[in-house]
Amino acid sequence: MKTLKYYIYRFKWHIAPYFKYGLLTHLDIELNTSCNQKCISCWHSDKKKKPIAINIKRNKIYHTLLGGSLVGIKSVKFNLRGEPLLSKDLLFAIKSASKLGYIDIMINTNGVLLTKEKAIELENAGLTTCIISVDSLSPTTYSKLHGCDYVEYTNLMSNLKYLGKYKKSGLISFKIKLNFHVNQVNKRENFKRYKEIFPFDIVIRHTENREGENISINRERKRKKSCPHMKRRITMTADGNIYPCCVCYNEPQDIYLAKDFKTALSIRKSLIDNYKKGCLTATCLNCTSGDIYK
Repeated sequence: MKTLKYYIYRFKWHIAPYFKYGLLTHLDIELNTSCNQKCISCWHSDKKKKPIAINIKRNKIYHTLLGGSLVGIKSVKFNLRGEPLLSKDLLFAIKSASKLGYIDIMINTNGVLLTKEKAIELENAGLTTCIISVDSLSPTTYSKLHGCDYVEYTNLMSNLKYLGKYKKSGLISFKIKLNFHVNQVNKRENFKRYKEIFPFDIVIRHTENREGENISINRERKRKKSCPHMKRRITMTADGNIYPCCVCYNEPQDIYLAKDFKTALSIRKSLIDNYKKGCLTATCLNCTSGDIYK
């Protein structure tokens, strides 16, 4: 059940870009960099860069969550380059966020490891939103996009089936969103009909050109005058580095803020000032996020 505090937090999220330095409402924390899949558009499939397995330390998770809560952040997502269900500290992170007063506690997962037992653990820990990347209902297309075999596709479909039953029976209360990213591989699929198949929220977006194979679809887009990312959120990677946005999967040093949360908040303001003056860093100029375009 959504409370007044939830609606206030969402209101701040929407109006954040209109303030000089924004309104920090969301925190991204990367618990780990390891993943059980190798999506073809992801850095895990990039043959030039061998992914290094990193796990964030527990004390770093707690102190970052504490720092966020002290400046009024009410939303956190545990995800970036890795699969959060592989992290041994996921439940600790969710429970800590819940105790510190976070309203929306999210994970972004491929859903293959989301067993019945794990779903109940996440529910009891305090998870509020689970975002699952599906991208295709075709086993062949799914396997190609996610760099996996048919077994993982079967496991995902089985998990989605029981999750629907759990939601209906009330065993789990956290919101479930299914992400379908349109790209060159799956562009012929009828994504709209998926809303009739699944009892979950369906999110349809476009795959952006990042690391790995470029399967994005060229679109006419205009750059926004103000980046909404650095106005709303702040991100910590598994090695403890803090950045002003969530598009820092390859850790660009020109937008690196600090390892200390308080210091990062101060440097972040200077970065926003430079953005407004048009003195953009290379990372901002070449940003691959579809969210900075109209």
